[in-house]
Amino acid sequence: MVKEVTTKDNSEIVRFLRVGREAIFKAYTVAGTPKAINGLTEFRTAAMEQCPEAWKELEDTTAASRIPEGFSDVQAWTARGEEMFDTIYNRSATRLKTILSGIHPDLLPLILSESYGKVLSNGDALDLKDTELVMVAALKVQGGAVSKQVESHRRGAIRMGVSQAEVEAAEFIADQIVVRFVE
Repeated sequence: MVKEVTTKDNSEIVRFLRVGREAIFKAYTVAGTPKAINGLTEFRTAAMEQCPEAWKELEDTTAASRIPEGFSDVQAWTARGEEMFDTIYNRSATRLKTILSGIHPDLLPLILSESYGKVLSNGDALDLKDTELVMVAALKVQGGAVSKQVESHRRGAIRMGVSQAEVEAAEFIADQIVVRFVE
């Protein structure tokens, strides 16, 4: 049995739990809802076993909705998402939007409003740099089928100011997770 984590000041543990939970939540945009539910459930279970006081503090401070005032309509979410999308993909954004629109007429609006507007652009726990590292890692664990998306988010992370070494570290950790769960 693993010993419960304790400390006089839970603030660092609470911060870690908040960031970890947000990383798993944001990964749903590329890993899928079922995987996110399972990941969040496992994360919560481990946190409640290892540091229940810190988890309770986290739950007490984050019970309110993440949806900010004034973002009650699709146009507001889409505008927020498009701003982030354009920032990440820079000169490739227009080309990528054309490709996504051509695949299915509802795909681009869904990605902009839901994935980018509501989830990825929320910087409360993870800033844009860390969000891009999460995207790289969450895509990397899925293997070659999403290699184009890994490369896009790798470039996006660098564009946001993440160092090459940080991107490589995120990919290394993702590879270690795959090795651990495949064996």
